[in-house]
Amino acid sequence: MRGKIKLNILPSVNRLVAKEIIKYIDWLKERYSFPEQLTIIITGASYLVSDKTGNHVTSTFGKPWGEQKDYYMKIAVGDFFEMHRWGRRNAVYSILNDISYGLMQYYDLLSTEKADFNEDEIDKKATQLTIDYSIERGVLLGDMYRKIHHWGMSAVRKYRNSKSNRIKK
Repeated sequence: MRGKIKLNILPSVNRLVAKEIIKYIDWLKERYSFPEQLTIIITGASYLVSDKTGNHVTSTFGKPWGEQKDYYMKIAVGDFFEMHRWGRRNAVYSILNDISYGLMQYYDLLSTEKADFNEDEIDKKATQLTIDYSIERGVLLGDMYRKIHHWGMSAVRKYRNSKSNRIKK
């Protein structure tokens, strides 16, 4: 049962968000191979607490260790309605881009076998993957696509992480 994506969407996740994530994961499964099991957990929480730093973040990625046999990704999507004020498509783009970012970490870790990520390179690849998906679907997921050159890669993702870091612990 190795080499696939196992998607676990918790009941607290908004149905619209869950539907968009399922479409994206199906698209990824059709186009990419997954040499090792990747478990993706989607939660309706507004943020996660990083295992390494204890900071509030919107996504985490981990490799197998101890009893944990799979690579895993956790994504918090509870801030969807807060992001919604910038548009539903921007909010969806941000969430899908967090998944893309974790996926690029997964592939980077598989190729180097060490967790020494080049954040800028992973960010660019993740953003391009999300853009490719939105273009292939025939819809640009928000005006973020047009603002990338102005704000830099993964602009909404950076907003989400900076917003999460401002939340008091």
